[in-house]
Amino acid sequence: VYPSTAEEFDQQVSFKGEFDPGMAGRVVERGEVCLRGANIFKGYYKMDKETRETLDAGGWLHTGDIGMWCPDGALQIIDRKKNIFKLAQGEYVAPESVEGSVGTSKWVQQVWVYGNSFENVLVAVVVPDGEVVAAWAAKEGRKGGLAEICAEKDVKDMILADMVACAKASKLRAFEIPKAIHLETKVNALGQGFHVDNDLLTPTMKARRPQLLKHYQKHVDALYAELKASGGA
Repeated sequence: VYPSTAEEFDQQVSFKGEFDPGMAGRVVERGEVCLRGANIFKGYYKMDKETRETLDAGGWLHTGDIGMWCPDGALQIIDRKKNIFKLAQGEYVAPESVEGSVGTSKWVQQVWVYGNSFENVLVAVVVPDGEVVAAWAAKEGRKGGLAEICAEKDVKDMILADMVACAKASKLRAFEIPKAIHLETKVNALGQGFHVDNDLLTPTMKARRPQLLKHYQKHVDALYAELKASGGA
């Protein structure tokens, strides 16, 4: 189900809300959310190092969440600090936020966005929505299964173009928009290319990013090589 309103979008791709009475919050460097109040814990038992890493001298709890203030004064959580990475030009990217935006494309069942400090742009691995692709193929008179249809360059270009349109509609910045994609067509009975059985998702359906990179490393390398050859990176 795709969000039809801004409110539904907020609910699907992030957590948004207000603070409890007596709780203070702020967003510090690189967007990390910090909390302070009477109900914040005093530290880890006999774990001074971990306590110092979590609670600063001012009593602020560094949550590890990345957030942003909304116009209505609510705080929106968009990612985890450990997921944030920096691109070669120095811009920081919150991949879950990007995935939430490009993932609203009707063509996308699942998506994993990747970048690193040696590259200027993002790439992505996309699991297409098999039902949407099949319906389009039938209408267009295309023959073959998901793998055959998605092997066609015009299909990949069409899916990427729609993802870019969704990203722009969500007001993502240019460096946050993936420039190339690999289509994963090996899926399970639920149409998932990333799932618990292949160790690409946790039991709570969170992306296992190190495992995803290991699994798709050759495709990521190929995408960057193609972009550089065409002058797109």
